[in-house]
Amino acid sequence: MGSLFLTKEMIEAHIIKKRHSEKEEEAALEEEEDADPCECADAHESRDRESTEGKAAKDIAHSVKVECAVCDEPGARVVSSFVGYFNARYNALKNLLMRRQELKNLVSIGRFTKFSNDRDVSVIGMVSGVSKSKAGNTVVNLEDPTGKIMVIVKDQSGIGEDELLNDEVIGIHGSTFNGLFFADSIVLADVPLPTGVKTVSDHVSAVFVSDLHFGSRYYNKGIEERFLKWIMSSSGAQVKYLFICGDVVDGVGIYPGQDSELVEKDIYGQYGLFEEFVKKIPNHIQIIICPGNHDVVRIGEPQPAFTKEFLPNICDDENVYLVANPSYVNVHGFGMDEGIKVLMYHGYSFTGIIDAVPYLRQKGLRNPQHVMEYVLKRRHLAPPYGTTVGMPEKQDSLVISKVPDIFQTGDLHSHAIDRYKGITLISSSTFQDQTPFMDRVGHIANPGKISVVDLHTGEARCVDLSS
Repeated sequence: MGSLFLTKEMIEAHIIKKRHSEKEEEAALEEEEDADPCECADAHESRDRESTEGKAAKDIAHSVKVECAVCDEPGARVVSSFVGYFNARYNALKNLLMRRQELKNLVSIGRFTKFSNDRDVSVIGMVSGVSKSKAGNTVVNLEDPTGKIMVIVKDQSGIGEDELLNDEVIGIHGSTFNGLFFADSIVLADVPLPTGVKTVSDHVSAVFVSDLHFGSRYYNKGIEERFLKWIMSSSGAQVKYLFICGDVVDGVGIYPGQDSELVEKDIYGQYGLFEEFVKKIPNHIQIIICPGNHDVVRIGEPQPAFTKEFLPNICDDENVYLVANPSYVNVHGFGMDEGIKVLMYHGYSFTGIIDAVPYLRQKGLRNPQHVMEYVLKRRHLAPPYGTTVGMPEKQDSLVISKVPDIFQTGDLHSHAIDRYKGITLISSSTFQDQTPFMDRVGHIANPGKISVVDLHTGEARCVDLSS
């Protein structure tokens, strides 16, 4: 125990320390007084900026910040690569699920034994199998790094058991009896409830298109002409950003018999047609382009951005941004305006997900907003491994780690604008008419629908250029 009395040495030491602290405070105040006022200007920029109401987009500044998916260096993928990949997925989604208040008394699966009898407990795990018992109950095999457990969901519980897919990470609340876990509820990572719709101070808009398919015999030249006429007219005067979400060309050798459906069979020629289109767009419009499964990058997701080899005439343009698939892109962030965060994902996994989930099979192709909600609830763009060609990277870039303001997809050639928990959902339309290949796979084209979002109000609308 220390002394209860102050010595002379202790008092002197305290005085010296106090004087030193006072000098540091004075120096800090002097630095604040001498600071360059420009260093703080950004914090007040939107408040002090001149109103842009009535100005055209060409007279308003732009801001584009890109956060691409991480693509590891090319090389062999071995068993350990897949183990690391799924562990990364599990840990990322576990961190999101641990924020859910419904998961009370959370424990690891390895904590249970075949004699465990616990009430009111929760676990987080990856689904490794879903089946039906003879009694009609749903049996979910769940595992985490500590062990495995069999989860029983009683018949007709209606807690989401019919929507579960392999490889997704979920939380389950319930009780155990003799080593079996009986589920009372299934908890998904989901996105939080919104505090409002994000907007910006300037009167600018963003346009969203996808699946142009240059080089295809079924490419609709009329839609292209009407689009360019619209975007250069007074109707498109507020457009500041254009998002093109993959499959910009039809590609070569994508499916059997494709040659007969091409008017341009050279892949470089197809990208040349796309470049000509981009060059016709006014250069004050910032163009963000990601690849899709028809494009000449690896088909495995995440897909890296286009390279100069195929887009040599636009890759260095100041208003063109070549990004990975998927990517987060923040636009129009100035000062107090945080900007609008857009998640771009081409959507190659969606057909497989729709085929696997009963309620999506009924309406997912014509109404793609439902599959978009499905993946947002799971915070993963391709929950079951195999619905897309996933690359086992060091981290799983298909995890929806950040909540976007706008979620854009394509691939299905349908069209939808909707909203889920404050997120604007856009399934972008196409410039391609119905093709024999689409007939075979069950896709129904809805071409010429242009999605426009007013970033000042948050309002989203469709401009129909189909005829």
